[in-house]
Amino acid sequence: MTEKYLNWLRGLIEDNNLAPFYQSREFRRISDRVLKEQKECQICKQEHRYGPAEIAHHIFRVREHPELALSVYTPDGARNIIAVCKKCHNKIHFPKRRYMNAEKW
Repeated sequence: MTEKYLNWLRGLIEDNNLAPFYQSREFRRISDRVLKEQKECQICKQEHRYGPAEIAHHIFRVREHPELALSVYTPDGARNIIAVCKKCHNKIHFPKRRYMNAEKW
């Protein structure tokens, strides 16, 4: 990743608008590669279920690690982008909230 691209990405993070990054040619290329390599959801697979690979998910969040945004692997070899199904992706980013009070409503 070039310094110019990284600065652009940091600006998007600062503006709280990562949509242009996820729509960029560079990320779509990486996303397509991950989804071709991993045909099924890696979270479902760990739980002995099947879910289709639909979304390329960053394990190391882009907001916290912009330098890894286009890296399938981290510098030390850990996986950074995995294929997940929509259901698992939503569970990761929008977990169910527990009731906030004793009345449970």
